[in-house]
Amino acid sequence: MEIRFLRRLSEPEMAALNFTLDESQELKTTYAAMLGASGEPNPDIISALGELYEFDQAYDVARSHYERAIRMIADELIRQVGAEVGPSKPDAEETSAP
Repeated sequence: MEIRFLRRLSEPEMAALNFTLDESQELKTTYAAMLGASGEPNPDIISALGELYEFDQAYDVARSHYERAIRMIADELIRQVGAEVGPSKPDAEETSAP
């Protein structure tokens, strides 16, 4: 199945999938340096790191990066909205019988 899928990819797509571990490590180092230099964690960079770990089949590390980025985005949304997003609660007037 995997071989059939790979045969359908174009040459540019195949090249994009052909990361060596050295190239991946160089990108990880660059992204980690960007995170350290910015002073504030950036969910886009953290999720990009997760993607690189996923390409390297380090799935647990990738998942932790993805989860961290999701938490950061959710926290920012809560900060901006002022409350957690979810099903709305009915007002007291709506729940009382006439």
